[in-house]
Amino acid sequence: MKPAPGIAWAIAALLACAAPVDAMHLAPDRRGEVLVFPYYSVNGGLQTLISVVNTTDAGKAIAVNFREGSNSRITQRLYLYLAPHDVWTGAVFAAGMFDVGLVTQDPSCTVPAIFHGSGLPALPNGARYLQFSSAGYIGANADAAWNLANRNYEGHFEMIEMGEVTDTTRSSLAAIRPGEAGMPLNCSQIEDAWRLDLGAERGYWALRDPNTDISSPTGGLYGFAAVVDVLDGVMFGYAADAISGFSAAPLHFPPSGIAPDLASAVADVVAQQNGIAVDLVIGDQWEQLRFPVDRAIDAVSALFMADAIHNDYVTAASLGADSEWVLSFPTKRHYTDLPSPPALAPFPRVFGSSTGGGVGEAAVWARVQVWDRHGQYDVCADRNDPRCPNLGLRPPSLEPRVDLDFAVNVLTFLQDPDLPTRILGSARRVNLGVGEPQTMGHFPEPGQGHLWMRLYDPQYGIEYALRPDLVGRQLRGLPLQGFLAVRYTNTEVTPGVLANYGSTIRHQVTRGLQPSATTPQSDLP
Repeated sequence: MKPAPGIAWAIAALLACAAPVDAMHLAPDRRGEVLVFPYYSVNGGLQTLISVVNTTDAGKAIAVNFREGSNSRITQRLYLYLAPHDVWTGAVFAAGMFDVGLVTQDPSCTVPAIFHGSGLPALPNGARYLQFSSAGYIGANADAAWNLANRNYEGHFEMIEMGEVTDTTRSSLAAIRPGEAGMPLNCSQIEDAWRLDLGAERGYWALRDPNTDISSPTGGLYGFAAVVDVLDGVMFGYAADAISGFSAAPLHFPPSGIAPDLASAVADVVAQQNGIAVDLVIGDQWEQLRFPVDRAIDAVSALFMADAIHNDYVTAASLGADSEWVLSFPTKRHYTDLPSPPALAPFPRVFGSSTGGGVGEAAVWARVQVWDRHGQYDVCADRNDPRCPNLGLRPPSLEPRVDLDFAVNVLTFLQDPDLPTRILGSARRVNLGVGEPQTMGHFPEPGQGHLWMRLYDPQYGIEYALRPDLVGRQLRGLPLQGFLAVRYTNTEVTPGVLANYGSTIRHQVTRGLQPSATTPQSDLP
């Protein structure tokens, strides 16, 4: 029996709005194979709490890559093995001057061992912690970045499912399952499996096959992080972005290497021939792009592409209010961390080049438009625009813009540009409104409103665009993620007591897709 015409139309409309399950996409329920976290910080005594949850009935092998905020160089890498429905938690903290560590009270199996480790430094309470390393950006690996001493105090990180853990050959899943006391039965087996000095019987992943007891990833992970100001008693939490459809094959590589990372996406056999499919919502409908398999990083970047982002701000001394935007480029290093120019699109400059805006930078810039609560421009592009109050404050030649130099950037409002930011303590910052020639103009105190940051605006010479897909279509803008952190301090709750409140709001993005007359991506260098 055929459905009625109205019902048939409704079914067709629902199918048109549903993302195909075989394509890579950002999961609307924040559960997937890859979790991308835009920010961590230990600046000024801050700590960052982390959790990852396995919502499935299968064991999971997960790579965790921590990256510093200037150029996304690795500062620490570990493998995490979660039992079915297991949760792992940890905290990134400053263990001492220029000493950043990852501590956990969670007994889930890790490589290297942290909770079960005996050779790691310990806190006064006996908890072991894994130190972050500067080896990825000093000595032979130096990349011209500034301020090396505290470079790993803030950054970003990702978690990548390498596959499901099974009992097919060596009972690896049984080893990570908890016993009666809640402790995994045999984390030593998991640690030994990656050792080269124990022979092939015990070192079966290192010396035989890394995919022993490992099947293809299936997703079902979600993650959460929170930057905590312990002294002021305020927390800024956010959920990680989750990628589904990242890989159809196991990615269980030796932990001494650099893979898996965000460039490790692997499609199935059919997609290998037709490219890696990516599904995105552009405007009010789903679009699918396809990228060649040797440009997997472009497929991942496509998920985060934005030609504009929107969010709020509030700054008012009378309210004790401050706002800071985290602006993170999760894939930037794949386009800018190159031995010599040119950089790869959509980024225009390599990191640390003479054309990059300065040593240790790979600058991009964005146009900003700021509205107050009444819809009036706070920062004016045109002094003759009748919507701009206080027209005489701004020379007409100055364009409102911000420079985003690093992998992780923090945008502030009406702060001292020579000091660490007031909420996140960041030194990778750009300030809007005070002492910044690119953004001078009417920006009142107190201020509250809405900011629109354009990452594609030909009128202002901002024409960043990802390399074309296999049929020549291009996504405009840059791959970006992040959030607004806002804090209020109330001095009137109880005499002598400060009450601090903190919150985060995810950036809203718009995406633009245009047909391209240029050569398809598969033919580009």
